[in-house]
Amino acid sequence: MFAVGGLLGPMLGGVGTVTGVTTTIVDDAVRQLTGTATVLVILDEDADVDAAAQAVDARVDLVSRYDRIHVLLAKGPADALRGLADVPGVIRLEHDAPIETFTDSSHVATRGQQLLDGEVTIGGQVVDGTGVGVAVVDTGVDGWHPDLEARTGENVKVVPSLGVLGGTAIPFPESDTLSLGGHGTHVAGIVAGDGTASSGRFHGAATGATIHGVSGGTLISMHSGLEGLYWVLENHETVTPTIRVVNNSWGGSAGDYNPDGAIPRVVRALIDEGVVVVFAAGNSGGDGSTQSTSIQCVDPTPGMICVAAYDDQGTGTRDGETASFSSRGDATRPETWPDLAAPGVDIIAACRLTLPVCATGATASPDPLYYSSLSGTSMAAPHIAGIAAQVLQVAPELTPAEVEQILVATATSYGDSGFEQGAGLVDAVAAVRTAAGEPARSSGHPGRSGQAPGRGRG
Repeated sequence: MFAVGGLLGPMLGGVGTVTGVTTTIVDDAVRQLTGTATVLVILDEDADVDAAAQAVDARVDLVSRYDRIHVLLAKGPADALRGLADVPGVIRLEHDAPIETFTDSSHVATRGQQLLDGEVTIGGQVVDGTGVGVAVVDTGVDGWHPDLEARTGENVKVVPSLGVLGGTAIPFPESDTLSLGGHGTHVAGIVAGDGTASSGRFHGAATGATIHGVSGGTLISMHSGLEGLYWVLENHETVTPTIRVVNNSWGGSAGDYNPDGAIPRVVRALIDEGVVVVFAAGNSGGDGSTQSTSIQCVDPTPGMICVAAYDDQGTGTRDGETASFSSRGDATRPETWPDLAAPGVDIIAACRLTLPVCATGATASPDPLYYSSLSGTSMAAPHIAGIAAQVLQVAPELTPAEVEQILVATATSYGDSGFEQGAGLVDAVAAVRTAAGEPARSSGHPGRSGQAPGRGRG
C-alpha cells in the first residue's frame, strides 16, 4: 500500500468530530479571552455549514470558512464568541492561538538554517542544494504553488501503458490532484520550497534544489511507488538538473527485507547509478519489543536512508525526542532500526486548501490557502532528502553510500534508544563541512557524532 495515512501519522491540526455530540466543548483559552479576539468554530461533520455560517455571521464577524473540514473562523467580542457554543452544529470552540511549531524551527534543529542564511558557507558559497535534482515520488506536486513554481523541473504522472512498467509519463504542471492530493506537495515544499508565499518564512531544507515531481500511476498502491521509482531510474540523467536524490514518504507494513522484492531491486539499481534513496520509517510507534519500521525502510543497501521523526518542540531544540508516532525497530535487531532522525512534528510547508490532505492541517496553519501543518515521518524524510542535496552540491562526486555514511556519522545523539532514531538527529552543517573536507565542528551537543550507522551497514 501507498500507506500515506500510516506514514502521515497524527496529522496535528486536523479536526476530529463525533457525530451526535450535543455538548459544545469550549477550550479553557477561549473561556479566558477578553476584548476582541478570534476563535475557530468546529462543526460536527454532519452539520449544515451554510446554516452555521449564517448563524455565526449574525452574531460576530465571520472571517473565513473551511467547508471541506467543517471549520469556521470568527472574530468579535470575547463574550459573543463564547456564546457561539449554542449555535446548532457547533461542537467545539478553539482559541486561534499563535502557532510556534514551524518549519523555520525545524531547520534550526537540523542547523540547516545556518547554511541557508549564509552564516556557514563553503568556500564563500551558500549551500542550498543549487544544481541538484531531487525526485519526489508521491501523490504528485502542485507546480503552480508560489513556493514551488520556480523550484519545479519535471512534473509527471506515470500512467501504466499496456501493462508495461514505467509506462506513459504525462507532464502535468499540477499533478497533485488525486484522492490523497496534497501529500506530495507538502513533501516537496519541505525538500525545496522557497517560501515565496510567506516572504521566505516557511521554506524547505534546500531552497536552491530542483524538484522533479513523479506521481506514480493512477492508483494508490505499492505498484504506484514502483512506477515512480522506475521512472526515476529511466530518466534521472535526462532531466535538468540530473536527479541525485529520490524521496519516498510512503511504504508498507513491517517485514523482513527480501532482496528479490520489486522495490529493493529498483532501489539497488538507482543506488548503483548514483541516486541516494530516502524512505520514511513509518508511523506505527512501538517500544522496541518488535519491529514496526516499514519493510522498504529496512533495506540494508548502503545509500538507502531510513528516517525517523524527531520532535523539536517548536523551538528548534536539539535536545528533543523521537516523536511518539515514529516507527521503532526491534531493539535486539539493529538491522531494523532507522538510520537517523529529522524533524517531523507540526511541519508547516507548501500546500493548498483545495487539496484534501492539505485541508486536514489547515486549521493549524497561519495561512491555510498556501500552507498546511502536518506531522509524520513523511515530513521527516524530505528534510533528509534536502540535506543530501546540500551535501551533493559541495561534493557531487560522492556515492550514495558515502552520502549516507556522512549523514549518519555527523548526526547528534539525543537519547540512548538507537532503535528509535538510529544515529540521532541530522546535523546539516557538520555533514556539509565533512563532505567538503572541512572540520565538522561539534554543535556542542554531547552526542555520538562519528559513530557507525544505526543499522550497522558499514
